[in-house]
Amino acid sequence: MSVVIQIGKCYFVGMTDKLSSKEKTILAAAKLLRRRGYHDTALSDILEAAGSPRGSLYFHFPKGKEEIAVAALTSAAEAVRQAIAGGRRDFEICR
Repeated sequence: MSVVIQIGKCYFVGMTDKLSSKEKTILAAAKLLRRRGYHDTALSDILEAAGSPRGSLYFHFPKGKEEIAVAALTSAAEAVRQAIAGGRRDFEICR
């Protein structure tokens, strides 16, 4: 079941039960990209934060860091859309 996960005042889509390695990677990337930016976030940083094996990264994201960044942005945009649709007004779009 999908839910909106709050990280600070930012919202990301996540899962209520067990997260797959793909979901862990997306959430870890969203956090790191928000804090450090694209150029200062290495794939090894994302893997370490997600606790995912290197093979799963290239299985789920064969195009690498750019594809992970797109997935993280898409996840964040969907979370904001869900928050707005649900009548929430107490969030910020993260920069």
